[in-house]
Amino acid sequence: MPSFWCCLINIDVKFKEFFLREFRIPGSKPERNILPKENLTSKWYIFTREDTLHLDSSPCFNNQPASGCLTFYDTFVRETNIKIFSAAQLELFTKNPKLKKSILHIARGKEMPNISKPFADKFRQEMENKTIDILSKISPSVIIDVESNAPFNKNVALRYTESKKIPYASISKNTFGGLADIYANKGSILHDLMQDTEYKKGEGFKDIPIILSVAYKNFLTDIQNDVKVEFNPPITKDTKLSIDTLAAVLSKNYNTQALEQYLKTKPRTPEDQKTKWLNVLQDPRSIKQYLKPSNFFNIDANLLQLSDNNTIVILDDNINAYKTFTEINQRIKKIAPRADIIWVVGIRFLGVDIK
Repeated sequence: MPSFWCCLINIDVKFKEFFLREFRIPGSKPERNILPKENLTSKWYIFTREDTLHLDSSPCFNNQPASGCLTFYDTFVRETNIKIFSAAQLELFTKNPKLKKSILHIARGKEMPNISKPFADKFRQEMENKTIDILSKISPSVIIDVESNAPFNKNVALRYTESKKIPYASISKNTFGGLADIYANKGSILHDLMQDTEYKKGEGFKDIPIILSVAYKNFLTDIQNDVKVEFNPPITKDTKLSIDTLAAVLSKNYNTQALEQYLKTKPRTPEDQKTKWLNVLQDPRSIKQYLKPSNFFNIDANLLQLSDNNTIVILDDNINAYKTFTEINQRIKKIAPRADIIWVVGIRFLGVDIK
């Protein structure tokens, strides 16, 4: 698997030699042009076979359509009038979550099985270098990184600011206990913590967020009351907030009970409709679309002195579902309405949404 990752990176001669020595592709000797040339935009199509990846410049390989396409170059887009610069972009053509997870983990510097540490470290270093190059072009007034359990954000921020006299701080994650203190005894969960689902059409969709809000409130009440939640790893008041964790714990522990509570108000609901709701509610990927971060992050306005800065750069290892992006932008705009917010990220995901 690691041998094919070489195709993703514009790298120098020394690393080419390192790659050919340590990660030689089985079969015939690689051609000289197997790696992208410097300063050129290269597209690499991704093909999956069991737990391995193959990359090719053609969108079809051995009559197999590509699962995605990765480009590794600096790019710029706007979302809701906010600027986004990214070092790499991945467009997915499939809902295979393992593919997305593998590429994201190696890009942000998390250890992965089947990828050797020297190669993974080099990949992360290249990602960091390209992201730092983007920061150098922007010359931000302040850098704020988003708390992450991967090293990418912190490494980039520290490397850039060590030679620059500009403010730098982190946006830290709130905890489940902190969220419970705000919402466990309130009836605003459906409004404040759930996505607007009015655009959804079809029978039964309007009921799912209501059922999910009941489960959400029951969960936060248990957290506030120190009731043990059956989940691995354990969830306590001090556990950092995560949409993925939230979706998983609700689907496993709370949604079935919430459905039973809801059905008491609708005793004539057909059995097939109950089954449809339950299928959605027991799938973490399905219910994630209804959840949104709200008070998921701690932003210290006094510490950052945002009102005195014109260009605020938010640094993160990726942009995926735009939920973190949306909350942080809204929070900063309230503190510094005139600020020019720019996101600089390692990898931006495009194409099929695999929430």
